Formats: sequence, structure tokens, C-alpha cells
Amino acid sequence: MATNLNENQLMAAAMLATGTKAVTVAQTLKITEETICRWRQLPPFRAAINQIHVEAMQAISDRLRHMGGVALEAIEDVLADPNTPHRERLVAAFKVLELMGGGALLRNIGPTAIEGIVADDRKTKMFAELNRNFFV
Repeated sequence: MATNLNENQLMAAAMLATGTKAVTVAQTLKITEETICRWRQLPPFRAAINQIHVEAMQAISDRLRHMGGVALEAIEDVLADPNTPHRERLVAAFKVLELMGGGALLRNIGPTAIEGIVADDRKTKMFAELNRNFFV
């Protein structure tokens, strides 16, 4: 997280990033809402909020990945259980086929060849440089 923010700014960024209203943040930190408004204009403050959002999304992604495995096991159990009603087994089977359609499971994985990874890294660095130069 941004290190050039003071303690109040870091606390405000954390509170705002997790959905606390600006008025509540201001009251909690004993500052004005105008101060929070000014802080929101600062790139380091916005970067801190964005970093908290990234970390939260990564945590959600990790949990979903784990739940996906659990869900697949449940579907496998339903499909393999001869005592499950035929209709429920068909619904589960069709859902699996639907999820497999169009290669949806393979999207966003990234390259598997080293050359592809190197090329992606170059693109990422190039776009980061463009963002620094044009969107600051």
C-alpha cells in the first residue's frame, strides 16, 4: 500500500474501500468531509483504495476457485448416484455441458509457452508505461 500517506489517510482509504460512507469516516477520524474529498483527488490515496479493492477481489477469486472444486464434487456425486432422480441427474449433466461450451473454462488462463508469457509481460509493461505517461 502507498507509504506516503499518513495514518489517518490510510485508515480513511481502508474504510472507504470497504464501503464506509465518507460522513462516517469523517466522524470516526474527527476530520471534515471536505478533507476526505481532497484526499480522494490525491493519486496515492486513490492508489491505496484501488490496492485494497484488488486484494479483496483476489480473496474472492480464491474463495470462488475453492468453491468451484466443491461444486464439481457435488455435481459428480449427483451424476454418479443411481438413487438420484433421473431428472436431477439430467439437469446436473446439462449444466456441466453448458459450462464446458465455447471453451469458457479455458478463458483468462494465459499462455502456456514461455515465449507467450514473455510477450504478455512486455505488453503489460508497455501498457503500464502508457498509463503512467498519458493518464496521470
